Amino acid sequence: MPSLVLPEDGVTVVEATEGQEVATDLTSEPRCDATTPGRTASALSWRAPAEGAEQRVDLTFFFQGFETGDFVATPTLPPGQTAYLLLDTEPGLQYQWRVLTRTINEWVSSDAATFRGAVCVVDEP
Repeated sequence: MPSLVLPEDGVTVVEATEGQEVATDLTSEPRCDATTPGRTASALSWRAPAEGAEQRVDLTFFFQGFETGDFVATPTLPPGQTAYLLLDTEPGLQYQWRVLTRTINEWVSSDAATFRGAVCVVDEP
């Protein structure tokens, strides 16, 4: 799994209820890093909530990883950030990711999205 931080202990994550502002339109672009042959990357992007709250991205490749706590998280992102470049994904592995938005007492989750890690072939003479 790419090196990110482990989720904070004791943090409450809830699904959004009607009317709550959360990140939407999650998209991913798996690709090969242009500067390092064979290095994988995925450009994650989303539409940030209008309220400008802090966010973070959670990532898992485990079945029901979010429910079981088998996921990693980015550090807290600044309000309004709408992209994150994830390096060193495993080629061909399916990942699930979500964007969390901080409210006063909890993190509210977007819907989850999936992508597969890019396969980056390096030709050697």
